[in-house]
Amino acid sequence: MSEINQYDIKYSIILCCYNSNKFLQETLNSIINQTYKNYELIIVDDGSIDTTSIIIKNFISKYKNKKIKYYYKNNSGLGNSRNLAIKKAKYDWIAIIDHDDIWLSNKLEYQSREIQKNINKKLFFTDFSIWNENKKISRFKIFKEKDKFITETLNLDKYKGFINLILCGCFIGSSTVVFNKNVIKEIGYFNERYKFLTDYIFFLKLSKKYGMHCSNVILSLWRNHDDQSTKKMINNYYLEMFRLYNNLIIFEKVTLKIKLKILKKYLRLILSFFYNKIIK
Repeated sequence: MSEINQYDIKYSIILCCYNSNKFLQETLNSIINQTYKNYELIIVDDGSIDTTSIIIKNFISKYKNKKIKYYYKNNSGLGNSRNLAIKKAKYDWIAIIDHDDIWLSNKLEYQSREIQKNINKKLFFTDFSIWNENKKISRFKIFKEKDKFITETLNLDKYKGFINLILCGCFIGSSTVVFNKNVIKEIGYFNERYKFLTDYIFFLKLSKKYGMHCSNVILSLWRNHDDQSTKKMINNYYLEMFRLYNNLIIFEKVTLKIKLKILKKYLRLILSFFYNKIIK
């Protein structure tokens, strides 16, 4: 495969939001402050009823010289919003940022160099900080200390990454991800039936067919707050994880050893579900 110049890489940044007025301005500022300027920004508003649209329109008015597309639609979930944004994307590389997260200013520039050095890979991700008002902590450090694996040393080659995503869980932070849009032709779009796990399911599909690349540098801040969907959709999380494990055990062509490991994780999830129900 021929070499590419890092400055020839063009990004379509996709920002999907819903009732995001509390933190959206900081997210938008982190995009506009990128040192790497070769991008367009595609914003999909999934039916917000707060002042999200006003923030976006003011932002667009302020930066009229920037390539910004804005789409407002009826509320239909993150997967649907991701897919609309991708369909509107002009460039080959899709960069995801969630509406309450923040990029460090060198995020796209750093990943452009990573793409240039690893042109056979189709998805790139990095470490990120979990951040609240009091502290920041590396997500990869938590994986290492709590879950006993070192993210950047995992085998992320084609299909190997798929197995590791099953066994370790979703170690990919969505707001750290850039991926090549051309993979859609092979694996399809984000699965809209999943409301909580749509990103994880997409990463699983991609990793079955293509290699991924991980960097242990922190380029994104994942904001930990009470309003985030992670906390509001906990029941969806459990139900969708049950569905995923069920499909993996019954339909996925993996070894018996792998299926037994998935079953073990399934049983732990059931125990966790009932424990949380009792605690509440």
